[in-house]
Amino acid sequence: MRGAASLVALLLLSATAAAQPKGYEFTYEQTMKLDPQKASLQGGDADAEFIMNLLGNLKSYYTLTYAGGKSLFEQNSAMSESTFSTGGGDKVYVDFEEQQVVHVSSFLGRTFLIEESMEQRSWTITDEHKEIAGLNCTKAVLNDSVQTVVWFAANTPIPAGPNTYYGLPGLVAEASIGPLTYTLTEVKVLTKTPTIKKPTKGKKVTREEMQNIILKKTGQTNLGGNSTGGAIRIIEM
Repeated sequence: MRGAASLVALLLLSATAAAQPKGYEFTYEQTMKLDPQKASLQGGDADAEFIMNLLGNLKSYYTLTYAGGKSLFEQNSAMSESTFSTGGGDKVYVDFEEQQVVHVSSFLGRTFLIEESMEQRSWTITDEHKEIAGLNCTKAVLNDSVQTVVWFAANTPIPAGPNTYYGLPGLVAEASIGPLTYTLTEVKVLTKTPTIKKPTKGKKVTREEMQNIILKKTGQTNLGGNSTGGAIRIIEM
């Protein structure tokens, strides 16, 4: 398996003093599993079931680049079968030293920037383990959120992860947030330092302002069954 082999290479490089990787590139597969019985859309249950099945069968891929205490998470459009947006941001930039996060979200032809401090989440680390892409991972559950579960690799001391799921004592190899799951599939060890710059192009808004813009333009779709109509968007920032 290509992913497992590259992760083995990552571990070997990390353990070798002479080897100095300049950064890492992680590939994640995003899958979505939605229950049409819990979705409410304009057009009725038939439309809801059709869209749920369509989204559930499409896979999206994301690239997480990490180097020098910074990371950038963005969709890999060349690999993805769908460019469907979950509302969590087209890109997520994290500066671990400055404790800063920038979400870049494209919506209706406009680009928005949400700058905020890194969220200090509280996790319960369990004694459950499983292997993901060749890494031994430990399960952690976000406190006060039974729907958010991650698996992190403590033997890979990189605090990054998919989307905004970071800050655990090891690389987040899998993250499940409600119907969405990000799963690590491949790792590349970079011999040249990647360029990870803080995004600056776009209109600066707060998280609440971004949510209001989306709700105003599309209407609120609640997967729990309360809807004012419009397109599906899952706000997970």
